[in-house]
Amino acid sequence: MKVESFKYLHPYFNINENWGDVKQIKWWHIKHLYDIRNEMHYQHDWPIIIHCSYETTGHSKNSYHYKGMATDFHFVTDIEFKRQYEILKWYLRKSKLLNFIGLGAYPEWSTPGFHIDGRGYPLQWIRKHGKYYYGSDNVDKFL
Repeated sequence: MKVESFKYLHPYFNINENWGDVKQIKWWHIKHLYDIRNEMHYQHDWPIIIHCSYETTGHSKNSYHYKGMATDFHFVTDIEFKRQYEILKWYLRKSKLLNFIGLGAYPEWSTPGFHIDGRGYPLQWIRKHGKYYYGSDNVDKFL
């Protein structure tokens, strides 16, 4: 993505967030995040804090972070994490994005948050007690 493109993402994103190398991030991935942030702002008044996007180390072997197609973030809200997940998943289903992305839930991060990636097929997971559990039933079970 071009650095200059951030002027079109105002007020929801800016270049100074924890993106990593923004030039490596796919434009369509940022557009999906922009739509999520827009929805959460207008419907719930939840800002999003970006933890990371493009990185070259620190993730699983074939991470979408290495491809500029993933972002970790959290919402700024007092709403319990399980409810945040339910609302995010509802929006992703409504917008049809849930059919094309990876959605990870990380309730044990120091600031509990989410992972979204553009893998092109649906996958949901949760990391709990140091282990990954895949499938929406497991996410619901462990939240």
